[in-house]
Parts: sequence; structure tokens; C-alpha cells
Amino acid sequence: MSRVFELIKKAAVVLFFIVLLTYALIQAKTLLYPIVLAMLFSFLLLPIANFLERKGFTRILTNFIVIFAAAAVMSALAYLLYSRIGNLISEFPDLKEHASENVESMTRAISDRVGVSTNEVRDWVNKRISTLGENNLFVNTIIPSTTSTIMAIGLMPVYIFLMLYYRDKIYMFLMMLFPREKQPGAEKVIESISQVTKHYMRGVFVVVLILCVLNSVGLMIVGIRFALLMGLISALCNFIPYFGTLIGAAFPLAMALIAGDSPNQVLGVIILFIIIQFTENNILTPNITGGAVQINPMITIISIVAGGMVWGIPGMFVVVPVMGMLKIILENYEPTKPLAFMIGTRGTEKHSVTLGKLKRFFTLKRYRDIYR
Repeated sequence: MSRVFELIKKAAVVLFFIVLLTYALIQAKTLLYPIVLAMLFSFLLLPIANFLERKGFTRILTNFIVIFAAAAVMSALAYLLYSRIGNLISEFPDLKEHASENVESMTRAISDRVGVSTNEVRDWVNKRISTLGENNLFVNTIIPSTTSTIMAIGLMPVYIFLMLYYRDKIYMFLMMLFPREKQPGAEKVIESISQVTKHYMRGVFVVVLILCVLNSVGLMIVGIRFALLMGLISALCNFIPYFGTLIGAAFPLAMALIAGDSPNQVLGVIILFIIIQFTENNILTPNITGGAVQINPMITIISIVAGGMVWGIPGMFVVVPVMGMLKIILENYEPTKPLAFMIGTRGTEKHSVTLGKLKRFFTLKRYRDIYR
């Protein structure tokens, strides 16, 4: 009985700690997520900074160069998106009229084939379409959220500069937290975290860059209006693992539904993103990112949902590399190795679907058919 009571007491303490930590993370959201994002971007820029320092540049000059170069790339992308979104907004009246015609055509076709009146659905959709692009909607929703986001991440370049500048000091601080006999193990953990995070961040950016091209070219072939804008938005959504392709596909699919000239465009978008999803999951990510963080899909999905609940979209982006860091820490501490095993990908190898297994399966099937 006393053992059961001790277990309940420990579980209550852990639950209380989780609730308290979650509350603190939510309340300190505006402060914390720019710092975490800055840390991840610092890992991304660290190899460039190290290269420039080896070439003789001072650390301050190096940091200014890498930060201004990154800011220039981000500004160019932001300007491209802004200009394309401006074109989209300017054509809202024509798009709304076209969307109303498409809704009328689809509801009439459904009514004729199913024999059920769709007038209420048509009126509801038309009412929602009529509100697209209205100033009050833009001011009341988009402007406040954009302003708060800009205020939150405005200090990110400063954070990145300071993290790159004080990286040796931060390393020495972390080493000073451990006794001398445990410092080699701590150094190994820090190096593993650094390598995994750099590899993951670099891989994600390369994959998203490739998807920008694939999505845009594919949507142009399908004939979607504003193909470049839709391709960029859908590619940027892939910073969020698993959910990114689904969220990203919703934008061109909606454009095909409301502004498409033919139902074939909707089918084309669906087929295109099935192909892109297969390419991204089986070719791009395995070969570029290489499963750097080694987190199993169940934990990844749960973490992304939790990150979204706590920090919104930034939380969905940062949670995977953070979980990768946490896994490295847990697997190097004996009492928490079971947690690391649960988070990781080991233990299900015999059930995983690989190209080798598929090849063996179809080879055996072909031989069975021959000798049957």
C-alpha cells in the first residue's frame, strides 16, 4: 500500500510540474519563442560563421556578415510574397465573382445528381465568399496578429548576433555545470546536439527550397492562378513536419475550387501534391535531412500538436529539433534511457516499410506466380 501511495505521489508531482511548465511556457510565449528560433538559426549560420573566422574575419564582422546575408535572403522572400499577395488582393473582386459562379455550378451539379436541395449550402458559401478581402476582416484579424508577431521576432537578429558572439562563453558555462570527471560526457552530448541541430536545420531549408520550385512549376503546369504564390506558401508550410504538406496543399486546392476554370484543375492539384508528398517523404527528406533527429512519427505528431497549442505556428516549427535535443540528453543519462527509447525510432525496424522489403516482397510474389 505504501508503494502505491509513493507512486501516486510521484505521479502527482510530475503532473503538477508539467502543468506548471506548460502554463509558464504559454505566459512567456512572446519572450521565449523568438529566443528558441534564434538559437536554431544560430546553429544554421554557425558553419558559415566558423568558415569566415578561419579566413581571418573578426567575430563581430563575421556575425554582421552572416546576419545581414540571412536578413537579405529573408527580405527578398518577404518582398516576393508581399508583391504576389498584393496582386491577389487587387484581383479579389474578379475572384469572388468567379468563385460564386463555380459554387453555383457545383451546387447545381450536386443537386441534379443526388436529388437534394443545396440552396442553404450555396447561400452560406456565397456569404463567406462575399466577406473575403473586406477591410474590417483584414484589420481585425491579420493586422493585430502580424503586429504582435513582428514585435516578438524583431529582436531575433540581436539574439542571433549575441548567441554567435558568446558561443564560446555559453559552451564554457555549460561545461562548468558538471564536475571535472563528467565533462567529457557532457562535451560529447553538446557536440551531438550541435551536429544534429545543424544537420536538421540545413536539411529542412534545402528541402523547402526545392519544394518552392517543384510546387510552383507543378501548379503552373496544372494551370492554377497565382501559381508562384501558392507554390511558395505551400512549400513554406513544410517547415512543419507531417502536417506541412496537408496545410500547404489547402491553399492551391482552395484556389482551384474558387477560381479554377475546370474541375480537372482540382484533380490536378490533388494528384500533384500526392506526388510531391511521396517525393518529399521518400526521396528529399531521407537523403537531405537523413532523419537527423530520429524521433518516431507518433511522438513527432503529438509534439507538433502540443507545440501548436502552446506557441502556435512557431511552436509547431521549433518542437521537432527541440525534441531531438531532448532525446540526446535523455539517452546519455541512465535513468532516462527508457524515455529516449520511447521517443526514438529504434524498436520497430522489423515492421518498417522500406524499398528493400518491397522489392523482396514483389520478387517473391513473382516467383510464386511463375511456379504456381
